[in-house]
Amino acid sequence: MVRRRLPGAAAALLLALAPAGASAQPVQGPPFIKPSGAEFPERIGDFKRVSTNAVEPGRLGASYRRDGSDGLVDIFVAGAGMTVEEELLATEGMIGRVFSDLRAVRDLPAPAAAPTARGRLWTALSGSVPVYTATMIDRRWGWRIKIRGTVSRSEGEAGVAAIETFIRDYGWWGRKPD
Repeated sequence: MVRRRLPGAAAALLLALAPAGASAQPVQGPPFIKPSGAEFPERIGDFKRVSTNAVEPGRLGASYRRDGSDGLVDIFVAGAGMTVEEELLATEGMIGRVFSDLRAVRDLPAPAAAPTARGRLWTALSGSVPVYTATMIDRRWGWRIKIRGTVSRSEGEAGVAAIETFIRDYGWWGRKPD
């Protein structure tokens, strides 16, 4: 099996999802937004944190790469401005502008600790590379969390399962901030 890296799709989507005029800056110190209770641990399952970025005050993101894979997951935490459904539709529109031939595969089950979360899995093309991309969004205590992962289709269901496990295992869903 030949592994192909996603040709900049994850970086392109990360930049596309940033607010207009925002510039990503590395975060110094522990990666969290204290009022939200959101934290970005070094590892979540098979994924290792590769970066954290503050794209504007009160909005923090982190990227994780799957060990031995092209799988990439991004987490964004910010003040909640839209409903979960509105955010899911807006995210789907943005993904459709970054990837071509976007097709919904199925809705994703909400993590047990976040029964109000909504998620979806799509298949698409990143350049000429077929990919799966998934998003899970929840709103808690005035904060919105969005987890979006992408993996090449050559990784198949194992890659999708790894992203779903990441979503389930991310620990912020059930924790109320101080």
